[in-house]
This record gives sequence, structure tokens and C-alpha cells, in this order.
Amino acid sequence: EVLTIPDLSKTATTYTINVPYVNNTGAATTLAGWVDFNGNSVFDAAERASIATPAGTGTVALTWSGMSVTTNSDTYARLRIASDATTLTSPTGTSVNGETEGHLVKLAVTDLSMVKTGPAIVKAGSNLTYTLTITNESNSAATGTTLSDTLPTGTTFVSASDSGSHSAGTVTWNLGTIAANAIKVVT
Repeated sequence: EVLTIPDLSKTATTYTINVPYVNNTGAATTLAGWVDFNGNSVFDAAERASIATPAGTGTVALTWSGMSVTTNSDTYARLRIASDATTLTSPTGTSVNGETEGHLVKLAVTDLSMVKTGPAIVKAGSNLTYTLTITNESNSAATGTTLSDTLPTGTTFVSASDSGSHSAGTVTWNLGTIAANAIKVVT
């Protein structure tokens, strides 16, 4: 099988690589991986994750959690599998009955823009509707997207589309994921 390295989001606190493996040892082995989340060109101990790989062929989800992505550019991952887990405490060295691979990890940088349109003049007592158009101008999905807009002084909130909520003069939308090169419109 082909290993697909997913893009890494700058806001991620968890990251998973689904790793296909072949384990011909007849016993469980260990898969360890490091991702240089901080971009210091060193695989630090805190950047390590591991999982058991049963005998045979399959795919395991190698997951890092609680990390902080501080790099501002693409980074690297190193994956090591071995029958002796004690040889996998470091990203370098001998892998007994195993293999070591390095992979490029693309940093998913999203480029969101927002345009707000509405009438320049509204008759007193009439409803005023603003349209907010959010565009993801990148090739990566924007996840966990939230938009906030402050109401003009002297206006009263009536309603918002897409489950927008109002509190203290600010309307907030939890937009979730905006696909790559997609547009989301709220009012």
C-alpha cells in the first residue's frame, strides 16, 4: 500500500497518519513516529508517538495529541518499525528487524478572506441585513472556522443565518470546515 501523509494544520492539537505495514515476524512489533512540529530540525522526545503493529498485514493509526504546531513551513516525519521496541526510543539508530523512513509533511496554510456588504443607508425602524462572504483561497480546508462581527452602534439584533448567535453586540458563527477554494456566505 501507499503511505499518504496528510497535510498538517497550524491549529492542530492532534495529528494522525494511517500507516500501512507488513509484519512478517510472527509477533507484534512497534511502530514509532516523530514529526518536527516546532520546526527546529530536530525530532524531540515530545514529538514522538508509537503504536503496536500486530503480526500480518494491515494499517494502524499513528496519532500524536496535545502537541502545538509552531513551525511556519513544511516539516518532516520519521517512521520506524522494529521487533525490539527499545531500539525505537530515538529517531536514529538501528531498527532490529525493521525499517526507517522519512517523509515530507506539508503545512496546510489556509488563506481566508471576508467581505462584508450591506446598504449604506437604512430608514429608521427598518431591518438592516449584512452579508458576509468568507472565501478560502488556499488548497487546504480551513477547519474549526469561527467568524465574529460587531453590530454598528444604534442597531438592534434581530436574527442571523447559519445558527449565528448574538451576545453583547457581537454575532458569532461557528462555520466548522470551509473546503479548499470554497466560499461560505452568512447574513
